[in-house]
Amino acid sequence: MSSINTNTMDIKDSVNDKFMMDECSEFKRKTLKNGMNINTICGIIKEYQKKYLYIKSQDKELAKTFTMYNYLFN
Repeated sequence: MSSINTNTMDIKDSVNDKFMMDECSEFKRKTLKNGMNINTICGIIKEYQKKYLYIKSQDKELAKTFTMYNYLFN
């Protein structure tokens, strides 16, 4: 997997990615509610975001199918 260029514009685009942010917010809400450690949650979200952004850089349509559930259980 190639590295992702993380310049300022890439970061802004990532934060504005509604699909990715919704997936992360939902995951965070459910896991906090169930008592998972916040550091563990942040680590999982960070890895999901890296993989999601890589997939999105290769195929934007495919990225829309890469949910947090798919990341965790496939």
